[in-house]
Amino acid sequence: MGFIIMFFVLFLYHDITPTIVEKAYIMTAVEHDLLARCVEAEAGNQEPEGKMLVTDVIINRVLSSKFPDTVTEVIYQPFQFSVVDNGSIDQVKVTELTRDIVDNELFGRLNTDVLYFNSIGYMYGTPYKKVGAHYFSY
Repeated sequence: MGFIIMFFVLFLYHDITPTIVEKAYIMTAVEHDLLARCVEAEAGNQEPEGKMLVTDVIINRVLSSKFPDTVTEVIYQPFQFSVVDNGSIDQVKVTELTRDIVDNELFGRLNTDVLYFNSIGYMYGTPYKKVGAHYFSY
């Protein structure tokens, strides 16, 4: 059984004007767990807004034509997530708070445009904002 990223469906039902959907995505349970582990490993020590935005970066990339088409491919794309490179994604224990945040973001993202983040500074895209230790960009 998979998880459907519902923001497209909700957007279409609440939008008065017809909208062409570029793509929809069905997330498997394995990918859902991978997403939660990535968010916990990247932002487990950050405030909820930081966890929301890290989730959004991954989902926005899946939906963007600039990045791979699945959660797994986005997370494991070379040199994109330090937690993959250092192995912490495979060792982290996901908190209930992080799981709740990830689930909530799947039904309505805080930000539908953010594509990049890091802890060094604004390196890619157009700066959006700093949340905790992370700098987010469009």
